[in-house]
Amino acid sequence: PPARPAGRPPSMMDDYDFDFDGSKGRDEAMALSKLSKSDEEIAALQVPDDTPELERQALFLQNGQKVQRESVISNLVRTLRAFGPEAVERLVPVLTEQLGSMDMVQQGKAADAFIEAIDEGLLANAKVGERLLPYVFERVKATGTDSRPWVLVLLELVGHRLVPKKQLTASVLELALAFSDPSENAERRMTAALLFGKIATVADSPSFVASTFLEQAMALCQDTEGSVRAAMAAQVPPIARGVGAAVAKQRLLPELLELLRDEQPLVRAAAFDAAVDTYHFWERDATRRRAQVWPPLRAIVETTVAMAGDSFLLAAEDAELLQRVTAGFGKLALTLAADVEPVSAGDSVGGMVLPAAAAAVERQLDLAFAQAVFVQLARHANAAVRERAAASLPEVVRALGAERFCAAPPLAQTMSILITDTDASVRARAAGVAHELVLLLGRELTMAHLAAEYRGLLRTCNGTLMDALLPNLAEVVSMLLCEAPGTATGTATDSEAAAALARARTGTSYSRGSFNNGSKPGSLTNSLSAGESARLALSAGLLGELVQLEQRARPSWRRLQLVLKHWHTLPVWFDSEAIHTHFVPSIFEYMHTAVPCCRDEAADVVVHLMRAAKLSSQRSALAQRLLRELGHGSSYTQRLLFVKVCEGVMERFSANYFLMCGYLETLLGLCADSVSNVRLAALPALPAIKRRLRVPADVRILEMLKGHLDRMRTSDPMRDVRERATAVSAECAKVSPMVGNGALSVDDASKLAGEEALVLAEAEAALNEAKRKAAEQIAEQSSAKLAGKEITGAFKPPKRPMGAVSVARPISSAITVTAALKETGAANPTAKSKLASAIARTQPPRPAAARTTSLDVPPLPPIGAGASAVGSGGGARLAPPAAPPRRGSSGDVPQLDRVERTAGRCVESPTHAMRRVSGALPSGASTGERSAVTGSSAASASRGLPGRVGKL
Repeated sequence: PPARPAGRPPSMMDDYDFDFDGSKGRDEAMALSKLSKSDEEIAALQVPDDTPELERQALFLQNGQKVQRESVISNLVRTLRAFGPEAVERLVPVLTEQLGSMDMVQQGKAADAFIEAIDEGLLANAKVGERLLPYVFERVKATGTDSRPWVLVLLELVGHRLVPKKQLTASVLELALAFSDPSENAERRMTAALLFGKIATVADSPSFVASTFLEQAMALCQDTEGSVRAAMAAQVPPIARGVGAAVAKQRLLPELLELLRDEQPLVRAAAFDAAVDTYHFWERDATRRRAQVWPPLRAIVETTVAMAGDSFLLAAEDAELLQRVTAGFGKLALTLAADVEPVSAGDSVGGMVLPAAAAAVERQLDLAFAQAVFVQLARHANAAVRERAAASLPEVVRALGAERFCAAPPLAQTMSILITDTDASVRARAAGVAHELVLLLGRELTMAHLAAEYRGLLRTCNGTLMDALLPNLAEVVSMLLCEAPGTATGTATDSEAAAALARARTGTSYSRGSFNNGSKPGSLTNSLSAGESARLALSAGLLGELVQLEQRARPSWRRLQLVLKHWHTLPVWFDSEAIHTHFVPSIFEYMHTAVPCCRDEAADVVVHLMRAAKLSSQRSALAQRLLRELGHGSSYTQRLLFVKVCEGVMERFSANYFLMCGYLETLLGLCADSVSNVRLAALPALPAIKRRLRVPADVRILEMLKGHLDRMRTSDPMRDVRERATAVSAECAKVSPMVGNGALSVDDASKLAGEEALVLAEAEAALNEAKRKAAEQIAEQSSAKLAGKEITGAFKPPKRPMGAVSVARPISSAITVTAALKETGAANPTAKSKLASAIARTQPPRPAAARTTSLDVPPLPPIGAGASAVGSGGGARLAPPAAPPRRGSSGDVPQLDRVERTAGRCVESPTHAMRRVSGALPSGASTGERSAVTGSSAASASRGLPGRVGKL
């Protein structure tokens, strides 16, 4: 190394000697000079910033450079989706004018863009066809491969009726007839065949088809070129439907039967698809159909399956025929199954009348033949054949029926064989149709024939297999976990099955008069049924497999986004403890580290889990963490995500919860954020906030909202923020807050009723758990006394006066009301709206006093805490009992019948809450207890809401 100069500190670079290659540097400089642009070239690519987007793209098409034109063409469909008819009127005429000056690559891209736009219905205007037809005709008449994209454009225009009728009969039909001449080349005759099929589809009358081009179409069926005959065979179904059954049976059916016996495999393949498609069109009588069309179809199937098992020994055309037959075999099985039905005596076969029993036997034999063929195709040596057999699985199961399909062992084994195939493409195709199979089979047959193999895919899937598995993951998992046992078919949202699954996961089984948490496996009441035990094991296994699947999907943001979309169903699959332990930490991690689309999806999942949480403590923990990490986050991306969270909370929760959960103050504070994008994102949420306010109670919030809008509209440094604030201010002017004691809207009342139901359910669960523990302690104490032993410190039930509530007493009337509401909602689909209307009608009057919101009270009370923890003006709270309650006067469980003060706020006990809701407060309650309950009801009435249970 060279010597270090004196006075310079040592460095790691001193250990290396750099010898730059002068020639290499000159080459790099020359390359950079070629890539660089002159000032004139850069100026030619510039457009003023204030130019509207459509005008900008029109300028690019007219006078832009090649890269600018290609950019407009590549984004044409996206632009048409965004701007609608305005973009069609502005861009399509310019593009059609400039097509002649474009090279072949740009013309091909323009043709693809037109085809996609027509398919999506973005060019549903006859004037578009008139403008495009001249250039399309010019390109179609050209020879070579350059005309093929424009042939497809012409077919799309005709098929979507974008060609005026006059031009259809004059220009398009004339072109097709000219191309069908035997002197034209094969490519033009194929174009004529395709045009004949499209014209027959849109023809007004059968006589038009029969009198104009039916003869030319039949002549193309006898063409000397096999590709032309194959193209014409594919057009037999639309032409047959265009001319009618009588003419088609007389003229076209003989041609189709002859094409089924063609010497070229590709022609037979096209004829096979056409014959299966029109199987029920030619003849109404099933026996005559079987006598006419079925024999050539069966011959093709037999000869195809009898081909060499080794795919390397098959010719390319024979392999293509085998794959086409396999792909259409499911539809063929459906057509055969439709004929297997009770028949009447007198059916004829070849002129001989058969009794009904004989005809049924013949059809059953045909169906048995189809079963045997499918078993061979699913075990074929060619992977492409097995892949198409996997795609046909749902149709075959639908044709045979789930019970019949699974009753035959060789046929039932095809599912496991295909889903565990050695070829990845076959496994991917089988995984892609698994959701259809489980819906057809039902839970019992799925567990017997498909569950183990599908779970194996969950444990090992990667790459293409994961891409096939993820889109319908929720349907399969829901069927495995949530359908009631004992049913062959069903839906994945069975409420009774979900309740049984929740009891199995938590180890709790309820029976009449008994409570069980699985603590004593040896006792009779603590034993789970065999079905619930199996489901518990299945749930635990799927939990681990889904967690591993999520970890493997992390490297790809597209797969991760699909996984997060399915996580909305987690509350149906697993209990809250498992969700918060295994899924919530990673979801919060995605909100900080994933790409923007995955961050938004993760935030939406957390809000959904917060709404579905059964415990108020879990709901409050999620809400506080969102506020801490996103609302007060140091990164602007976190604050942007908090706006999404607020929108989700307003969508899923009632207005009362949003105004008192602590999010309102933070969201309004984001209107003054230092990052302009955050201010832009917070603006659209302001009209929704105003819609949830009441006057005069929320006048102060309205003034704050108006102040933020006025400041951003007039003095914000960013032009985009000022423009957006002006638009939002105009929108807010059209929104009126609720006035005085007006009733809640139907939607808000429905949300509020759901929140009240969650509170009551939590109180009921806590009360049942307390009673269960008390019953266990009493049973243990009784057993010890019978054994002559004394348990130190054992629970001793208090002596109760006459009329006091006992441990074995049934649940209070509030629980009965809750159960009745649940039954009503399950039996009547409109129970939700009726319940909301009832709440709106029975809502107590609301005083005009100012309401306490998140700007005045500690943030994030749980659902239901507003009535008991927050009062008018922010000062009213539940008071503790003035004196300890008398022995035997506080209900079933004395330890729980009190009002506790924790973390600066009073918390009402579950038992006390249930009695307050049901009106069954014991006569021996203390003065402090009665004043606490009275204060809770008064606080509820001051906000115009029903009495609500406090945080448990």
